[in-house]
Amino acid sequence: GTLEDNMSRLKFSDVEVLPFAISDTEGEVEFLVSEDDTMAGSLTQRRKFRGENIQPIKVQTRRLREYLNEPIDFIKMDIEGSECFALQGASHTLNTADAIAVAAYHRINNDGDKSFRHVMSMLESKGFITILEQGHDGELVYGNR
Repeated sequence: GTLEDNMSRLKFSDVEVLPFAISDTEGEVEFLVSEDDTMAGSLTQRRKFRGENIQPIKVQTRRLREYLNEPIDFIKMDIEGSECFALQGASHTLNTADAIAVAAYHRINNDGDKSFRHVMSMLESKGFITILEQGHDGELVYGNR
């Protein structure tokens, strides 16, 4: 089912699902949907790197900072390799966040480099103290003030 179906089934009445991908820019981009794993769409080329069959679709992007206009207790991010883009587009918003957790194990290029080093650097430049942890799927970065 769709995300809206899941929210209804779980009786989450205070959740609004928006039809946008979070990135560092506004506009229309290609969202690459894996034909091998329907839960694995991404704005990045990471699924191509793995040799999967992908189907591109057009989606609208927005910056996270446009939706978070007040102090934030906690941000959790696992957006299939687009975490660095989302963090760049949330630069000002990160100044008001107390804590953040980011799934940072996604490959960001064909050489196999993962995003955790970039995520840690971005968070540290915003004054977060970062911790790298090995999770079930890979690296998780936690930032706290």
